[in-house]
Amino acid sequence: MSVRTRRTHLGPSVGSYGWPGFYGTAWYNDPAEDMTTIFIMQRAHAGDQRLPMWHDFWTAVYQAIDD
Repeated sequence: MSVRTRRTHLGPSVGSYGWPGFYGTAWYNDPAEDMTTIFIMQRAHAGDQRLPMWHDFWTAVYQAIDD
C-alpha cells in the first residue's frame, strides 16, 4: 500500500493511495478526483512507477477527466 504525500509530476493527487504491484497489477484511488484506476499486466518489475509506460498511463487517465 502506498500513499501519495506530494505531487511530483502528472499522476495521482496528494492523498491518493493504492498498490503498485511487482508484476504490474496495480490500483489507485484518487479522492480529489473521485476516481479509481486499475492497471492489470503480468510482467516482472512492471510496478516500477519510473517506467515510461506509467507516464503514458497517467497522461491518458488524467487527460480523460471531464470536469
